[in-house]
Amino acid sequence: MSERGQMTVDYVVGITIFLLTVGLVFTFIPLSFDPVRTQWGTQAMGADRAVSHLTGSNLTDDAESPFVLNSTKTQQFFLGSGSTADYLGLPQDVSANVTLENRTAGIVKSRGPSPSTQASVVVAKRSVLYDGSQYRLVVRVW
Repeated sequence: MSERGQMTVDYVVGITIFLLTVGLVFTFIPLSFDPVRTQWGTQAMGADRAVSHLTGSNLTDDAESPFVLNSTKTQQFFLGSGSTADYLGLPQDVSANVTLENRTAGIVKSRGPSPSTQASVVVAKRSVLYDGSQYRLVVRVW
C-alpha cells in the first residue's frame, strides 16, 4: 500500500468516470432536440400551439375560462374565409384543418381543406364545452 494517500488506480477510475460522463452527454443531448429539428416535430408543435390558442383565448370569452367556447366567436371562426393555416399562424407551406366533433354525430363544424391522404398528418385535440355540451376541437396539420 502506498502512504501518499492516492494511487494510480484512483486516477484511472476518476478519469474513466469523467470520460464516460462526457461521452454520454455528447451522445444524448443532440437526441433530445431531434423532434424539434424534423418537419414532423415542427408540425406537431404548430398543431398543439394552434389548438391551445383556439381553446385558450381565440374562441373563448376570456382566459379565465379556457375550453368553454363562445358560440358567436366559434360560429364566426368556422364561417370565416381565408387560409386556416394563416389564421392559426402556421408557416406558409403547411395546410391545416380544424373540426368540432362530438361522439354521436362526428364532425359538427369544419374549416380548412380535407386532410391529405398522401402526407403525414399531425393531430392535436382538446375537449371543450360548446353550447352546454362536450365536444372535441381537433386541429390537423400536414
